[in-house]
Amino acid sequence: MLVPQARFCSDPMLKAFEEREKRIEGSKRTARQDRRGVGRGEAKYEAEVQRLREAGNTEREKLAWKRSAGKRDFGPRPESTAKTLEEGRQEGCEQAAQRAPPCAFNAGARRDIASRVLGREVEG
Repeated sequence: MLVPQARFCSDPMLKAFEEREKRIEGSKRTARQDRRGVGRGEAKYEAEVQRLREAGNTEREKLAWKRSAGKRDFGPRPESTAKTLEEGRQEGCEQAAQRAPPCAFNAGARRDIASRVLGREVEG
């Protein structure tokens, strides 16, 4: 039989143990609910990643197809850019024509010079 003093000490201890058990069970229940929520969040995340991955693959295939077809789609370019490019091309052609040596020698003169340089008769 318990002595009344021992019972007096054990009642608060038992209550503390019960409270502790209730808090532990509550924490476990909360953790299980949180885990379920995380699972749903992961599923949403994975679905979104998959959707974006498919969209990226589709876009990459479009670009690869355009590249293989020799078409580069950089969008419309301003009229001033096209004009500047054309002027640059024309100017480059004109400069190249000015630097090219004139063909002042006829075929006979070229053959005569080649014969002198080589020290033998050149035909053609």
